[in-house]
Amino acid sequence: MNCENKSVLTCRNCKHCEQCDRPITCIGQCSDCDDTNCENNKNYKEKTEMKTLQIPFYPDMEFKFHTDTYAQNGNTYIGLYCKEDGFVEPFCDLTVNLSVKLDATKAYIDVNNCDMQLIRYLEENGFIEFAKDFRPSGYVTYPLYTLNLEKINEYTGDFN
Repeated sequence: MNCENKSVLTCRNCKHCEQCDRPITCIGQCSDCDDTNCENNKNYKEKTEMKTLQIPFYPDMEFKFHTDTYAQNGNTYIGLYCKEDGFVEPFCDLTVNLSVKLDATKAYIDVNNCDMQLIRYLEENGFIEFAKDFRPSGYVTYPLYTLNLEKINEYTGDFN
């Protein structure tokens, strides 16, 4: 079983230690641990408590980003999930992968399938910034954006 919290360090004090398939790499001195990815570090909980994004023109929904990379070239993928009436489901793929390798902070935004009002909102609120470049694909020309990954990552994770 993989540790649910994806701890880098596994310690005999970890609540998942008995079922974990990782080697025990920690000597159990959690008070001295400087790894903020370890679930036993005192700062771990603060780091993993994620916010939900409230978008004014979708008043009954909460949003979270999902980040990943595309298998083809490792470009950054950003999607949005929404929670409405207690149900969580994918809302949109914000990025589109065009077979050009990009820096991790750059992505083409899917103007073909995303609500333009949503794209403007994300731009106005500092999540994305137009990088003054375009790339055509099929009948659509996609704009290149710089991603504020630090801000986006504040709104990633599972809904509580």
